[in-house]
Amino acid sequence: MNSTRKLTLAAVLTAVAIVGSILSFPILGSRCAPVQHMVNVF
Repeated sequence: MNSTRKLTLAAVLTAVAIVGSILSFPILGSRCAPVQHMVNVF
């Protein structure tokens, strides 16, 4: 994988994590953001 493709993938995943951070919900006093955790898995 070349460096341009890696950089593009990182930028797309960052954008998805930022937009997905809107979707969070409180559980036992903490906020859970499932989209951000999914990006970390990828």
